[in-house]
Amino acid sequence: MVRGLLFRVLCSIFIMLLAVLPMSSVLMQADAKFGAAGGKSCGALKKALVTAKDEYMIAAQKLSDAKQKYKELRCRNGEAELKAAAKDYMLKAIDYLIAELQLARPYVERAERAGILPSGETGRLDGCLSQLQQKKTEVESANTKKELKSLAKSIKKDWESVHVRAEYDTALILLNQTGIILREMQQFSASFESELNALENAGEDVSELRDLLDEFNYWLGQAGESYDAGAAKFARADKKDLKALQAVNKELRRAMAHLKNARAVLKQMLRAALARGWSGRGEIPES
Repeated sequence: MVRGLLFRVLCSIFIMLLAVLPMSSVLMQADAKFGAAGGKSCGALKKALVTAKDEYMIAAQKLSDAKQKYKELRCRNGEAELKAAAKDYMLKAIDYLIAELQLARPYVERAERAGILPSGETGRLDGCLSQLQQKKTEVESANTKKELKSLAKSIKKDWESVHVRAEYDTALILLNQTGIILREMQQFSASFESELNALENAGEDVSELRDLLDEFNYWLGQAGESYDAGAAKFARADKKDLKALQAVNKELRRAMAHLKNARAVLKQMLRAALARGWSGRGEIPES
């Protein structure tokens, strides 16, 4: 029973831990206004994350195989193999989490310098990285099921607070950057409307462009609604409530998806407008 509980705890803990891993990809999208956050170094970190994920998946499969083998054999060798597989699984999962946080770090640091995140946020992330490195050392030296079980609980406790903070940071960055992009696109829409009026007054047929502008404005409207909903939920949310913060980020991610659709229509608008002599006075929004 103790063995079964240990490995159920391990599996449930790391499934929960890995649920937060999309954080860095969200931060990268939200950081578009700032440009690349780290250049080649971030490229190397992305590769390291892919490698860590692959190794974690292999370890997870080995643990699954060892669990099945132990169920069939119920022998001391099977127990030793199962414990070794669980230990390897924990180490690879920690490596995966470390790689994720290392990739997110340049974006957090950049947002902190810009005043989007509170002072000391990068330090908090570094503290989490140090904790995970320490836990990795402790897992490596663990020899018993009791030690592994205790470490799994400890890692879960440490990570729960980090998970909440990651959602909070993501919400702040998304609110800032989505708001900037939305306003820029709205300003561009108004400028483009003026351009269309000028072309119309010159006798041009701009019906196609009007249709595209209507579609562009539709997606901006959808993005605006999702953004406002996210901002309202953030204002009401308990900043330590994980589910509340996740609901905020769900709305803001929806706003980003709508802005992506608007961007696709924007490209069509610009191609069609340039073919008709658009002067290009409206600045293209950076999204």
